[in-house]
Order: sequence, then C-alpha cells, then structure tokens
Amino acid sequence: MPKQKQKLRSSVSRKKTEVARIKPAVARQARPHLTELLWLTGIFLLPLVFWPDAYTSFELPKVTFFRALTFLLLISMMIRLARCKTAAIPAINKLKWPLILLGLTVASWIISTILSPAPAISFFGYYPRFQGLYTWITYLIFAAVVFLGLENRRQIDRIFTVIAASSLIASVIAFAQSRGVPWLNFWDVSAFLGRFFGTMGHPDYLAGYLVMTIPLMAAMLIMRKNRLLAGAALVFSLAALYFTLSRSAYLGLFMALFIFLAVSARKFGRKKLFWATLVIPFFLAGAVLLVNINAKSGIVQNNVLLERMVMQGENLRSVQTRMVLWPATFRQIMASPFIGYGLDTYAITFPKYLPAEINTLENMGDYPDRAHNFILDYAVQFGLPGLMIFAGFILLVFISGLRFIATHKKDWLPPLALLACVAAILVTNLFGFFITVTWAYFWLMIALILNITQPKKEYAAGFLSRKYAGKIVIGAVIFLGLAGVFNQDFLLFAADMNYRTAAISGDTAAAAKASGLAPQISFYHFQEANLLLDAAFGANSENEKQLMLAKAILPLEKGGRLTAKDGFYYLYSAIVAANLHGGTAGTADPLFISATNKMPSYPTVYLEYGKYLLKTGNYGKAAKVLEQYLTLCPPYYKWKNDLGSHTPEEQERYRIFYKLNPDFDSVFSLLTEAYAKSGNMHKATDFKGYLYY
Repeated sequence: MPKQKQKLRSSVSRKKTEVARIKPAVARQARPHLTELLWLTGIFLLPLVFWPDAYTSFELPKVTFFRALTFLLLISMMIRLARCKTAAIPAINKLKWPLILLGLTVASWIISTILSPAPAISFFGYYPRFQGLYTWITYLIFAAVVFLGLENRRQIDRIFTVIAASSLIASVIAFAQSRGVPWLNFWDVSAFLGRFFGTMGHPDYLAGYLVMTIPLMAAMLIMRKNRLLAGAALVFSLAALYFTLSRSAYLGLFMALFIFLAVSARKFGRKKLFWATLVIPFFLAGAVLLVNINAKSGIVQNNVLLERMVMQGENLRSVQTRMVLWPATFRQIMASPFIGYGLDTYAITFPKYLPAEINTLENMGDYPDRAHNFILDYAVQFGLPGLMIFAGFILLVFISGLRFIATHKKDWLPPLALLACVAAILVTNLFGFFITVTWAYFWLMIALILNITQPKKEYAAGFLSRKYAGKIVIGAVIFLGLAGVFNQDFLLFAADMNYRTAAISGDTAAAAKASGLAPQISFYHFQEANLLLDAAFGANSENEKQLMLAKAILPLEKGGRLTAKDGFYYLYSAIVAANLHGGTAGTADPLFISATNKMPSYPTVYLEYGKYLLKTGNYGKAAKVLEQYLTLCPPYYKWKNDLGSHTPEEQERYRIFYKLNPDFDSVFSLLTEAYAKSGNMHKATDFKGYLYY
C-alpha cells in the first residue's frame, strides 16, 4: 500500500512538472513576439498615417512608413528564424501551383520594369502614387513574413482585432472631419461636396479600404471575438462608407455580403436563405432601375444615397469618363500586348491614345494616371500574359479557400471572411484602382488565406541555425543600410515637404532642393522647371527673364531622362525655346510638333504653339493650330449668346468651365489677330464676335 501511494505521488509530481513546463510554453505562444508586434503595428497604423506638411499629405507618408516598417519586419523575422531550430509553416508541396504562379507573376513585374520605356519610374513609381516595383516587392515581403510567422489561431484573431480597431478609428476621424473639428481644419471636406475621405485623401480610397474590413468585423461578431470592438467598428465603418457615396464600393460590399451569405447559408443548411441570397442581385438591379425612373421624385432627390444612384449630371459624367478611358486603354494594351509598359507608367504612355472627348468631361489639363479599372491597369503594365498569370494565381487562392470551407466543419469562417474581403476590393476596383493601403491589405489577406487553408509541417531551419545567427544579423543590418541609402525614402519625404513650400510660395530654391533630395522623381524636376518659367514670365527685366529660362533647361533635361521624354517634357522645352533669346531661331517648332505627337488631345500644347507661331509671324499656320485648340475644347463658348435656352445642367457646366478656365476667351483675340494678319477678315470678324458675349 505505501508503495502504491508512493507511485501515485510520484505520478502526480511528474504531471505537475509537465504542466509547469507546458504553461510557460503556452504563455509564450499566446504572447505576440517582436515580429508579430511589428506587423500588427503596420496593419494598424498604415490606414491612419498622414502628414499635413507634405505636399502629398496622404499617400507618400503611407508609402514611406510601410516600406521602412517592412524592412524592420524582415530583419526581425530573420533574427527570429536564426534563433529557431525548426519552423512550422504550411506544407510547400501543397502550395506548388500557387507558388509557381506567384513566381511567374513577380517575373512579369521584373521583366516589364527592365523593358519599360521609363525604367526609373517603373522601379521607383510615378508621383504621387509611388507604386513602382520597389513598393510592390515590399507588399510581397510583408505578406511573406506574416505567412511564415503565423504559428497559431490567436495570431490571426489578433490581426482581425487590429484591423477592426484601425477601421474604427479611421471611421471616427472621418465623422469628426465632417463636423469641422478644429485640429482637422486643413482637410477641406467641401472639395468632395461633403463626401467623407478621412485619413485616405479621397472618398473612393476610404471606401475601398472600408469594404476590405467590414466582412472581418461581421465574422468576429459571429465567432464572438471582441464583439464590442467588432460591433462598434462595423457600425461606424458602414456609416462612414455610406457617406463616401462611392458607388463602386457599394457594389464591392454587396459582392462581399453575397459571397458571405451564400456560402454561410450552404454551410448551415439554410436552403431558403441560400436561394433568397441568389435573388438579391436581381432585386437590387430592379431597385436601381426604379430609382432612375423616378429620379425627379422628392424621395430620391432628398436622399443622398438614392440621388447618387441616378445616372445624370455629375453621376453620369464619371461613368462617361470611364467609357472614354477604357476603349482608349484597350487600344494602348494592344499596341504592346505581351510585356506592357512597366509599373506606374500609365501617365506618360497613355496620353498618346487619349481621345479628345475627355476634355468635355474632365477639366482641361487634367490627365488620368490610371484607367480606373484594375484589370486594364494591370494589362497596361504587364501585358496580357502577365494579367492571365495573375488571374490564375488569384483563382487558385479562391479555389483553395472554398475547398477548405467545403471540407471543414470548424474554422471555416475566417477564410470565408477573407475571401469576401478580397472579392470586395476586386469588384470595387473594376471602377477604380488600388492604393498603398488596399494593396498591402490585399496581399496580407492572400497570405492569411493560404496559411489557414494549408496543413502545417515542421521544417528544419537549416542555414538559419544558431551558429549562423551572427552572420545573418550582420548581413541583415548591412542589407537594411544599403536599402535605406538606395531608396532614399526619408529624403523623398523631405523633398516633398520642400516642394510644398515651393508650391505655396513660388520659391524656386525650395523646388531645386526638392529635386536634389529626390532626383529619381521626375515630378520635382518638371515642377522646378515650371516654377522657373513662372518666375521668367513675371520677371522685371529681359535679362532676368532670360536667366530664368536658361535655368529651366537643366531640370527639364533631368525630368525628360526619367520619363523617356514624354509629352510634358517636349511642351515645357518648347515653351523655353519659344521665349529664349526671342524664340526666332525655329528651335521650338520641332519640340511643339513632338509634344502634339505625344499628346494629340492636350489643348494647352496647341494654345502655346499657336502663340509661338503668331509671335514669329507665321499667321496662317497660327490660325490653324489655334482652331485645333478649339476643336479639343468643350463648345461652351458657343452658348454665350443663348445660354438661357440651355438646360440648367448645361448652364451649370458652362459656369464651372469658365470658373476653372477664366482666361479661356483669350484664344479668340489670338485667332482674330491671326486671321486679320493673314488676310482672312471674314473669319477674324467671326472670332472677334465671341469677345462681346
């Protein structure tokens, strides 16, 4: 008996010892490690970061913050792996095809960047988006670190919680902004007619971010995870989304909820709910049609959401703009269908294909830097093969997620919510484009889906064993240092603050400092040249004017080298040549012609060319060029003598046009002079008549 008691006590003692050993291990597993804290910090702060003293107050701070944090995250992950003998990651053999397609996707990015007409822009990105190869690679690094660092379900729950907290704060800030809170007074809400844009800088950007987070909050409520936070975030996010008045985001949210409800109904065996979900799209389409039929009713006109659905006025104009951009973008794609034009080069390659109709829909001089359709944008950058590879990768991710949901009775809700989020942003961006936040969240969610849906396997750390830890840390620090010098993110941020000073004050020295701090950004060189031109035309003496014109040549050449001498390079160079030393040497003519070839539908080119021809005495050609300018402009000037006979909507468009272009009528005095001096008095009289209305 005593021996049995002794054995029992010994057994209990061993169990207590085992429990004592297990508890610290479980505690360590439950606590977030440094690498996880870094990625949670990035997920939380990225949507909230902005800097009002930068010229690009929203996007540039987010880009620089994300790239810097990603490098720190990479170093932290390398150190962590160096201290571990094994790592539990999803089985590689199960991810064979997704990894192959992802590798081909990255290869298409690199090839298109190398073969781009402007490789520097494709690598560093075009101002003000900065979505070059370097930024895209950081998205993948960030997602890869999260993918490799996830060890348990609690980490995924923490990611969901942080996303909900960030979206709650972003939504609350948007509401505070709309109420005129003093410390947010540098945000002009009236710029978007009262639409919320919060910490994103544009209502559509805020809406795209919110539709990527709302399904996660719904899943948290169902799973009873941080329900108070999830409920508050869901309510405020839906309310903020409502006030963005982003129709594409509404469509994206509907797609997310459609997937969420349909799959959930099938999993829970609710056949009636499943079939009802399938009917909802037809119901909503009928509702939108009914709203447009009754567009004049008080119910529609007194509700901002219903009024936003009416296809007329400003609502219709944005649709018409896309109907002009998309066919022209397709023509551009077919001109280089295999490798595209490289990352972020749309703004410098698309003007050649843009039709003149855009000038009747958008402000003259505003050229798009995106097609407002992510499929077309992707094909422009990487060609049709690159688009097909990327689409195949996304399709495999969805198949993997849906297969997991279909075959698992537990833990299927998180991947379903993530699939709904990805579907939401893809549908939203059929009418828009990705920005830093939505791209980062997109790749994060892809990594989460692949991690959750694949079985885990223990792998030996191999070269990351302890004896190599010192070398890895040293190499990582060197890599981080070189990267910091190479991309010059902090210098870029300083450059943007200097340019803001230059833009406000017209200080050419500040503009020169901006272009010196960030010589890889063409925008700063062209803006420095532009400010020097303004200074030249406002000079007090001819000598000072000629000095400023001469100074403008160097930044123009620097910018031109980066943009492969796009249309704006030729336009600014032509203006300099037209005024330098009297502009009589004929050097401006080929530059103006090159500008018209690069930007055939850009009115300013023809106006400046016409002025130059008139100045040099070529009156007949000047008249033809200035008339070409008129054909590219909206015909509102023809409404002057009978404006009252036009619809209120047309009259409003007329007023807005002349408010934005107060000097437009100066072209008629130029045409009058050109035709009078060329001997065509009949036309001179006709154009002179437009000056009296």
